[in-house]
Amino acid sequence: MMTVHTQRNCNSTVTASRQRRDPERFFSTDTVNASLGKMSVRGGAFAGGGQAIKFILQLTFNIILFRLLTPVEFGLIAMVTSIMSIVRVLKDLGLTTAIVQKKQISHAQASNLFWINSAFSLLVVFALIASSSALATWFNRVEVQTITYWIALSFLPIGISGEHRAILVRQMHFGRIALVEIISITIAVTTAIVAAFLGAGYWALVIYHIVQNTGIGIGLWVACGWIPGLPRRDVSVRSLLKFGGNMLAFNLVNVLSKNFDQILIGKYLGPVSLGFYERAYRIVVQPVGQVQYPLSNVAIPGLSRLQDEPKRYKKYHSRVIGMIGLVISPVMTLAVIMAPELIPVVCGSGWDESVPLFAILGISAIFTPYSFTAGWLMASQGRVSEMLRMGIINSILSILAIIVGLQWGAIGVAWGVCLNLIFLKIPFVFWMAGKRGPVSIMEIANQLPFPLFISAVVGVTAFGYRSWFNAGSDIVNLIAATGLSVIAASIVIVITPRGRRSLKEMREMIVLFRSK
Repeated sequence: MMTVHTQRNCNSTVTASRQRRDPERFFSTDTVNASLGKMSVRGGAFAGGGQAIKFILQLTFNIILFRLLTPVEFGLIAMVTSIMSIVRVLKDLGLTTAIVQKKQISHAQASNLFWINSAFSLLVVFALIASSSALATWFNRVEVQTITYWIALSFLPIGISGEHRAILVRQMHFGRIALVEIISITIAVTTAIVAAFLGAGYWALVIYHIVQNTGIGIGLWVACGWIPGLPRRDVSVRSLLKFGGNMLAFNLVNVLSKNFDQILIGKYLGPVSLGFYERAYRIVVQPVGQVQYPLSNVAIPGLSRLQDEPKRYKKYHSRVIGMIGLVISPVMTLAVIMAPELIPVVCGSGWDESVPLFAILGISAIFTPYSFTAGWLMASQGRVSEMLRMGIINSILSILAIIVGLQWGAIGVAWGVCLNLIFLKIPFVFWMAGKRGPVSIMEIANQLPFPLFISAVVGVTAFGYRSWFNAGSDIVNLIAATGLSVIAASIVIVITPRGRRSLKEMREMIVLFRSK
C-alpha cells in the first residue's frame, strides 16, 4: 500500500514538473475564462494601482524638471519624441495585439512572431539612426540628430519584449507588469533628476527615456519567464500576421494624427512654442492615460474571451465604459476650470502660455474615454480591417483640423484638435463600432449622459468657487475647489438611481477582488 501511494506521489510530481516545463502553459486561457470577472477586477485593480504610482512618480518628475529646465529644452525632446511615437508603433507590427486577441495560439507561433518582431525592431532602430541627420535638417536644430540617435537605441529593449508583455496581458498578470514599470520608472526618474541638478539640460530627459525603456524591456522578460523557441518554417503565422498588419496600420494612422500637431508646431513655430504646447498636452494626456492604459489591458482580453457570449459581453462593456467615464470626465472638467491655478502649481513660474493650451486640450479630454472604448469593441471582435478604415478617416480629419488651426498658432492647433474630436471623431467611431457586433450605437451612447451630468456638477461647483471665493494661494484654491467638487458629485451620485447603481456595481467589483 505504501509503495502504491509513493508511486502515485512520484507520478504526480513528474506530471507537475512536466507542466512547469511545457511552454504551451503560457498561452492557455482556461484559468482566465473560468474566473474572468474576478481576474478582470483584480487585474484592473493591480493595473490601476500601478498606474496611480507611476502617475505620482511622473508628476513628481515633471514638477521638479519644470523648475530645472526651460521650454526650449522640453521642445527639443518633443521634436524627437513626436517622431518616435509614430515609429514606435512599428516595433511590434501589431503582433502583440494578435497574441492577446486570438483564442488559440501556440508556443511555436509566438516564437515565430518574436523573431519577426525582433528583426523588424532592429531594422527600425537602424533606419532611425540613419535618418537622424535628415530630422535635424527638417527641424533646423542640430541637437535633434544626437537626441534621435540615443532615443532610437533605447527602443530596442522595448521592441524585443513585446511578446512577453502580450503574454502577461493574455494571462491577466497585470500586477507583474505594474511592478516592472514602477521599478523602471523610479530608477529613470531618480537618474534624470540627478542629471538635471548636475546641469545636464535636455540630456536629463534623454537619460530618462534610455533608463526607463531598458528597464522595462529587461523586466518584462524576467516577469514573464517565457523563452522563445527557434523559428520554424512548418508553423504558419499567416492569419496572425494578417491581423497584426491591419492592427499595425490602424495604430500607425492613429498615432500619426495624434502627433502631427507637435510635428508641425516644432517645424513651423519652433521649440519654444512646442515646449509650451507639448507640456500642456502631456499634463492632459497623463491623467487620462493612467485610466485608459490599465483598462485597455483588462478590457480587450476580457471582451475577447466573451466573443461568443453576447449578454456577458454587453454587460462587461457597459460597466467598463460607465466607470471610465465617471473617473475621467469629471476630473478633466475640474482641471479645465482650475487651469489658471493648476499650471502654476505643477509647472512653476514661466509656463503661463501653457494655461489656455491646457484648458482647450482638457475640454477634448472630457470626451476622450468614449472614443477609445469604441476601439476596444472592434479589436476584441477581430474587426481590424474596419478599424483601419476608421483610423484612416479619423486621421485625415484630424490632420486637416490641425493644418487649418496652425494658421492661428499653437492655440489654433489646440482648438482644431478639440473640435474635431467632439463633433467629428466621436460620432463617427460610435457609428462604426455599433453597426456590427453585440453592442449597438445606442447602447454605447446611453453610457454618456450620467458621467457628463456629474462632470457638469463638478464644473459648476468649481466655477462657482473661482467666481465667489479666492484664498490668494493657487494651491489652496485648487485643494478647496477639488474638495467642494468631490462633495457635490458624491451627493448627486448617492441621491440619483443611476448613481446608486454605479455604487452597487463598484461594490460588486470589490467583492470580486476580495474573493478567493
